[in-house]
Amino acid sequence: MKNPKLNDYEKEIIDSLESNEWKTIDNFEQEKEKIEEYASHTFDNLLNINIQLNELDMIKLKKKSKDVGIHYQSLISALVHNFVTEKISLNI
Repeated sequence: MKNPKLNDYEKEIIDSLESNEWKTIDNFEQEKEKIEEYASHTFDNLLNINIQLNELDMIKLKKKSKDVGIHYQSLISALVHNFVTEKISLNI
C-alpha cells in the first residue's frame, strides 16, 4: 500500500497488518455487530451551523484538510469535537 498522506502511526499500522501481526478474535462476529451498531449512530443528531471565517483562513483550512485527506467540514467538526471533549485546548 502506498499513500503519501499516511502519517507515521498509520504507516506503522499498515506495516503490522502486512506482516501478519494481527489476529482474529474469538467473538469476531459479536464485536463486529457491536461496532457496526456504534457506527450507525455516528451521524445521529447532527446539526448544521453557519460560521464566518476570514478568507485566508478558509483557504488554509481547505489546504490542510486536503493534506490530511478529509473534507474541510469534517476537519472543522473533528476540531470542535476534540475541543469540547478536552482532547485539545485553545490558546488565545
